[in-house]
Amino acid sequence: MILINEVLGNNLSFHSIESTDSEKRPKLEITFKARTNSIIDFNSEVSDFLIYPNPVVNELSFKLNNKNDNKEIKLYNSEGKLLKVIETKGENEVKLDVSDFDNGVYFSVFDTKKVKFVISR
Repeated sequence: MILINEVLGNNLSFHSIESTDSEKRPKLEITFKARTNSIIDFNSEVSDFLIYPNPVVNELSFKLNNKNDNKEIKLYNSEGKLLKVIETKGENEVKLDVSDFDNGVYFSVFDTKKVKFVISR
């Protein structure tokens, strides 16, 4: 452990919840920082990218509002591991069988759009 402002000769003292000085009792502070800049939650509509149904059971549809060139949709698990890359092949709609995926939270990325979806059975 180090002090926030480390100075040679400083020391640390540890107190328990039973400390008579309430200011010295330990406090648990949790800070959460998202790993990506913009995650759209269950509202899966983004200007040119729609995922439905959400939550999904067996088949997930990706609707791309703008005709696109051959681009990719990347699927990640909740730990950020890349699971699958889907080529759009210029199609406006792509369907994916997710029946072999475990229940859980997943993320899809198309272009710079990120959308969270849930598989629930």
